[in-house]
Amino acid sequence: MEKTHELFKSFDLYSEVVQQNYMRHKELIAITKERLSQKGIQDGATLIDLGCGNAHFSKEAYPAEICLHYKGIDLSENAIYSAKNMLHDRSNWDVALVCDDMLHFLENSQEKVQFISSGFCLHHLSTPQKKAVFSALKKRLLAGGTFFLYDVAMEERDNKPIFNKRQLNWYRKAWHSISNEQMAAISEHILKEDFPEKVSTYKNWAKAFGFSQIKQLYRDPNSLYVFLEFVA
Repeated sequence: MEKTHELFKSFDLYSEVVQQNYMRHKELIAITKERLSQKGIQDGATLIDLGCGNAHFSKEAYPAEICLHYKGIDLSENAIYSAKNMLHDRSNWDVALVCDDMLHFLENSQEKVQFISSGFCLHHLSTPQKKAVFSALKKRLLAGGTFFLYDVAMEERDNKPIFNKRQLNWYRKAWHSISNEQMAAISEHILKEDFPEKVSTYKNWAKAFGFSQIKQLYRDPNSLYVFLEFVA
């Protein structure tokens, strides 16, 4: 996954994508806030943030006023450094940042938490790796705990080439502030490093590993991104 981190190594491109809401971060954050409120998140809540990046999403989505035990996991040392800077003013949070592969971390951890989140990172793993992540994270959730997954996801009619074509055609049409050089890098990354799944695949894994509830919270108008909630 090192090439993935090279694409966003300075987080300049990532920050532009988030600022312009190209990947619907505003909607995803708003939904997360709503679901956390409905679940009654309180002091002492525990969160593992898989592929945390610079932790912008969690900082915006999780309440600043509670004592949140936050653990961010990312393979990139640069991401961990950026997350540390991002969360420096979350004085109520108990922050731990770990530079590690998410599957390795999950399989070797013994802690159990209320929340696990994964945003726009699982699609960088192979299908067997993603399935292994689902199995491992189920064991890291407390009974009734929640796994939030937001990521690119294929429609049932898609295969990978069709989905990549749809995705890139939209990006070239709508991502106006991205330079030609940046778009070329994004295109190369998607074609070589992305391995999206269908929503039905995630749901089947969740059922197989014993999740009690599965909800689709959001699908964007272009059917590129999905937000799923799995309850242990």
